[in-house]
Amino acid sequence: MKSNILTIVKKEIHRFFGDRSLVFTSIIMPGLLIYLIYSLMGSYIPNIVESSSVESEYVNPLTPEEQVAYDSLSAKVYAAQFSADEEVSDQQELGKLLSGIFPMLMITLLFSGSMAVAPTSIAGEKERGTIATLLVTPLRRSELAIGKILALSFFALLSGISSFLGIILSLPKLLQLDQLPVDGSFYG
Repeated sequence: MKSNILTIVKKEIHRFFGDRSLVFTSIIMPGLLIYLIYSLMGSYIPNIVESSSVESEYVNPLTPEEQVAYDSLSAKVYAAQFSADEEVSDQQELGKLLSGIFPMLMITLLFSGSMAVAPTSIAGEKERGTIATLLVTPLRRSELAIGKILALSFFALLSGISSFLGIILSLPKLLQLDQLPVDGSFYG
């Protein structure tokens, strides 16, 4: 049983890496596009925001007494969120935000990577006429499905890693930082 599954996985990997356009569109291009888009966003969005700011006079609807009360209430709410002896830096807040976003982002990238390869794995067998050959061989359909799922998981992981690297490499430009700290202080 394991040899049948392994044979299907090897066949899928060979087919995948034999098709250069499939490798490019599902592994290389996602990471490259994410890097380019996020880098451009980090480079041009602050300039657009600065140039489009309209000078307008802000009228505060609060009286001076109400403003003082509002400011003290805001300070109390902020102090309740963070203990008084713990000083929270911008770097720690950014780390908390990113550590909450990255798991969701990785799952999304894994799903999008598998969506690029799955149709060619199943429909491609039918188009090439090899699905009939596979179904008459002495292997169970569950072995065929498990082999295809394992190979597809491998391709999705490669695509997710490529996209993740694109995000990590473009993050300093997107967030207007010189570089991301890697000493562990980033995650609070």
